[in-house]
Amino acid sequence: MASSPAEMAIFQRVAERGSFAGAAEDVGLSPSAVAKLVTRLEQRLGVRLINRTTRHLALTAEGEIYLDRVREILAAIDGAESEITSARASTRGHLRVHTFPVVAAHELAPKALPAAVNSMPCTLQGSSATGRSRGTPRISMCSQGTLHSR
Repeated sequence: MASSPAEMAIFQRVAERGSFAGAAEDVGLSPSAVAKLVTRLEQRLGVRLINRTTRHLALTAEGEIYLDRVREILAAIDGAESEITSARASTRGHLRVHTFPVVAAHELAPKALPAAVNSMPCTLQGSSATGRSRGTPRISMCSQGTLHSR
């Protein structure tokens, strides 16, 4: 059975605080519950992560390796959650603009589309002008905040 993010976070707090009591205070558990969690983790992994004395806790070499990986994993989880929540809050989707070429050339391309791209760079996917006449630019694609005209 793999460690849960909650177990990993508790192990990290124990390592950072240097005591079961300090970590327990931080996570809202009793010191004995935190000590048992670490003991179960060590039993499951088949290796001692923390050397214990009556006055001091010290990470073993394996404990240092595990702590480094725990930090990476918890940071990745936080990053993924932040990315998802920020993406949810931002404007997303496709914006399609269909208009006459003269409006596209004189109003949209020089004014409205650059403003839209700057305020919502991931929104504008493409646009087209119908009834195109000679010499009228055709707006073809917008990606990563850059407007391309043909």
